[in-house]
Amino acid sequence: MPILISYASKYPSVAGTVENAREPEKLRTAEGQPKDASPSNRSGPRRTRRRSDQGPIALCLAVVVALAVAISPLSGMSETTPPHTAGPAPEISAADALKKGDEAFHRKDYARALHWYRQAADQGVLEAQNNIGRLYANSWGVTQDYSEAMRWFRQAADQGYAGAAFNIGLLYERGWGVALDYGEAMRWYRRAADQGNAFAQLNIGRLYYFGRGVPQNYGETISWYRKAADQGNAAAQASIGWSYEHGAGVPQDYREAMLWYRKAADQGNVSAQINIGGMYLNGRGVAQDYNEAMTWYRKAADPGNDYAQNIIGWLYQNGRGVEQDYDEAMRWYRKAADQGNTAAQDNIGWVYKLRRYHEAADQGKASAQNHIGWMYQNGLSVAQDYGEAMRWYRKAADQGDPEGQNNVGWMYFHGWGVAQDDGEAMSWYRKAADQGHALAQDRIGWLYEHGRGVARDYGEAMSWYRKAADQGNAYAYKNIGHLYERGWGVAQDYGEAMGWYRRSADQQLDEAQNNIGDMYFSGRGVAQDDAEAMRWYRKAADQGYAAAQDNVGWLYENGRGVAKDYREAMRWFRKAADGGDAFAQKAIGSLYQSGSGVTQDYGEAMRWFRKAAEQGDGAAQDNLGWLYETGSGVAQDYGEAMHWYRKAADQGDAFAQNKVGLLYYNGWGVAQDYSEAMRWFRKAADQGDALAQNNVGWLYAKGQGVPRDLTEARVWLQKAAAGGYEDAKKWLAAH
Repeated sequence: MPILISYASKYPSVAGTVENAREPEKLRTAEGQPKDASPSNRSGPRRTRRRSDQGPIALCLAVVVALAVAISPLSGMSETTPPHTAGPAPEISAADALKKGDEAFHRKDYARALHWYRQAADQGVLEAQNNIGRLYANSWGVTQDYSEAMRWFRQAADQGYAGAAFNIGLLYERGWGVALDYGEAMRWYRRAADQGNAFAQLNIGRLYYFGRGVPQNYGETISWYRKAADQGNAAAQASIGWSYEHGAGVPQDYREAMLWYRKAADQGNVSAQINIGGMYLNGRGVAQDYNEAMTWYRKAADPGNDYAQNIIGWLYQNGRGVEQDYDEAMRWYRKAADQGNTAAQDNIGWVYKLRRYHEAADQGKASAQNHIGWMYQNGLSVAQDYGEAMRWYRKAADQGDPEGQNNVGWMYFHGWGVAQDDGEAMSWYRKAADQGHALAQDRIGWLYEHGRGVARDYGEAMSWYRKAADQGNAYAYKNIGHLYERGWGVAQDYGEAMGWYRRSADQQLDEAQNNIGDMYFSGRGVAQDDAEAMRWYRKAADQGYAAAQDNVGWLYENGRGVAKDYREAMRWFRKAADGGDAFAQKAIGSLYQSGSGVTQDYGEAMRWFRKAAEQGDGAAQDNLGWLYETGSGVAQDYGEAMHWYRKAADQGDAFAQNKVGLLYYNGWGVAQDYSEAMRWFRKAADQGDALAQNNVGWLYAKGQGVPRDLTEARVWLQKAAAGGYEDAKKWLAAH
């Protein structure tokens, strides 16, 4: 009866997707998962996480990614073939015709360019044939005609011209003039790439990144980016930099990211310049330096990049690296807004509002003071600053304004700008609630329900929730439903719970919609219905509610209420994971570990498990421990395995507790210690873990770490056998 040494990982499930910095508007010229045994595994969707209320909306500056389709300038004649048709003698030589065509093209005299390119093309110049295709594809000097473009591209590509093969791939990838077909795009890109075309190599990397036409594979992505980058392709260099910055397909390494961004930026790549600015702005891999950030954003903004112009406006508005100057901020915002940049358009509106709010606030208007505080709390068009938010909220609250009082309570509740203090939060909520503020009444109910700042009292919680509900507050409706669902302070009544959830959901509260999905999934108060559960989860998920996105992903992963679809599961998990949701990050890691819907990739699995584990997710910590223990995707390291198992075990995770005991039993990564092994096996066994019960019984039977005691061994092995552990059954039968 050996000690069992491995469990399965918890969850199968995508990796981070990033869209191109700017999609090209015109066609350019060539350019081992172990078995599931952990008690932490769930049998259904994740239960909703009860949040205290609507939280603040965090706004952060995005970093532009560099995955755009590459561009190369027109070049001279590269190869010729004998004329393909008989005709009148050409006016000039093929080389001279191509040269004149290029000159006309750069003057934007597209009609003359077409004339001369036709002269060269009729003499078999493949580059000219390709360039005629470009003119038709981009409606330069002719009516746009993708079919005619394709005809010319095919003529050149069939004779081996790599740039034309690239352009055919681009037509298929975009669905321009042909049905969108990533597989066909890949086939043509490969023809061009095999001839060394760097732009095709870059786009093959992109297809692998997004899993378009091929299984998603970050390793292949990096491999193809490097092929292009090694030829000096700036877009590929910038893409490699992004991969290092975000740990996509390679270990996260800010220094390496900066190195690749600089290679691209030195060639004038705008995305790389912006991303360098972002690293300095946010202090990633370098000391935060607003002056240096401004320098790099200016490099991108001066030629007209609207994203960089908008950020420069933000820097002036907030006095980061420059003296605060609203007029200069507006000037840069307008540059970006005139190009259609919606963020800049919004910022112009916020600057006007901020100025008006300050004028009103200086006159003592509480509503304006609250608005300014809200902007600082959420970082809306100003640098997020909780201390400044609290200062403005207090101005309003000190005038007796209930909204300001509620907001001060909210800041104390979260510890934003002040030390966290539930008692102080309650005090301020009461000031607002006594004036009839519905949200404050709901908050007081929540504090009583959870025993925060006051003794837990479900009756008092219900009383305050009803005060808020009587004013139509959606959060109070949802919270009353929760009390009925759980039977806290009232008789448990699923029908009543569903009624309150629906009233809340009718106001589009995402958490209530998710809770209704839970009720349908579990059949509480309604007939069990996976499809109806999915419908409600989608309502909440479409509003960005992470728990619902997890649940939608889980249903797709398991084929409940919908056809099983790992890619769709991955898409929904990714939505939640990108917002920092640990459950989704763990699920993505499991999909990579099992190769479900993606190419199996232990390295990528480890990356996602680590994101979740660092947030304290016990199952992800288990899985990291297992990867280190087994050497899957990483060098075997029992010490590191112990590190992660202990984190989960200290949270009461039975799987991890058994694993810690196993490492002590075998002396893996620690000195062998049967007594310590028994201590950890008992922790797991006392939670009903059959494997740990078997191990406790084994140690008693062998007298390892405890005196030999066959009676005690039998007791524990009977528990393990009752839990379905076959080796325990065999031992009992033999003894």
